[in-house]
Amino acid sequence: MGWMPMKARRDSRQLKYWGNILKMDDSRLVKQIYRQCKTRTSSIKGSFCYSVKKLLESLGLGHLWTSEQIGELKDWVSLMLASVKQKDKEIWLAALQKKSKLRLYRVLKSDLQINYAWKQDVGARNRRQREFVKYV
Repeated sequence: MGWMPMKARRDSRQLKYWGNILKMDDSRLVKQIYRQCKTRTSSIKGSFCYSVKKLLESLGLGHLWTSEQIGELKDWVSLMLASVKQKDKEIWLAALQKKSKLRLYRVLKSDLQINYAWKQDVGARNRRQREFVKYV
């Protein structure tokens, strides 16, 4: 697939870091600080714990906040990326439905994926255009 929007990339990196914290040994300082902050700052807007909790809830993974049972890190990353991409697709479809001028586009384009027909080979002079791949 193409590039995810910046918010989706930020969310996925934040959740991956949260998974890394959970997989750390309990003697690590970062994990000890996380444990303290989880009990104290999970309801304070703007804190790391608050944002992770709200993000998990928005992805339908809120139960993982309390259980912290994410399995292997590789499996967690796969699940998290699939959830973030699904949410991004839902946002894209909702935005597509709002615009009346995109009626034909809605009929032709039902899935969020790279459109390789837009990839152009325009020579070495315009390298930037040659590498352009539209994420739609």
